[in-house]
Amino acid sequence: MSAECGYQLRAGKLTSTLSGYLKTNQCDQVNTDIAGFEIFARYKLAKRLFADISYRFIDMKESQEGQKITGTYDLNYLVRGGFEWQSNSLWTLGARTLFRQGVYFSPVLIVDFSNDLNAYEPIYVSKAERERLPGYQIVDLNISQLFCLTDKMSGVLFGSMSNVLDRKNIPEIGCKFFFRGNTTIF
Repeated sequence: MSAECGYQLRAGKLTSTLSGYLKTNQCDQVNTDIAGFEIFARYKLAKRLFADISYRFIDMKESQEGQKITGTYDLNYLVRGGFEWQSNSLWTLGARTLFRQGVYFSPVLIVDFSNDLNAYEPIYVSKAERERLPGYQIVDLNISQLFCLTDKMSGVLFGSMSNVLDRKNIPEIGCKFFFRGNTTIF
């Protein structure tokens, strides 16, 4: 089952939207409930200069055999923003930023030797004990040019640079962060 709704408002130089959704799914005896919303606004700052910002919230719960846990894609915040400039000669320059909550991961509880595989294999914590990585931010730049190939065909030349501020979005942490116990592999 799913339901979505949205509303768009255009007022002068401002375009904004509000959208929400509810979804329920069952797969392999796991029930997943997702609810969320997004607010988006785009403003025309000058003749060819635009700015936009959006905020997204996702509440995701998974339940199996009566146990309810937070879903993998659960987010309390995801904020995007950016600027875009469009020239008369079909060039577009843009800068985007993204600030969001970190994703869930399952730390290794112990490492066990598997005789069947003749190798060491990790044993992870349960889904209910997962941890969330820290939030992160990224800034990207892009450039594109629209051009005509023939009277009926056009092309786009596109280039981008991601994480231009070279932010380390995963903290430089030792193995103890990913291992819960005092595990000796050898």
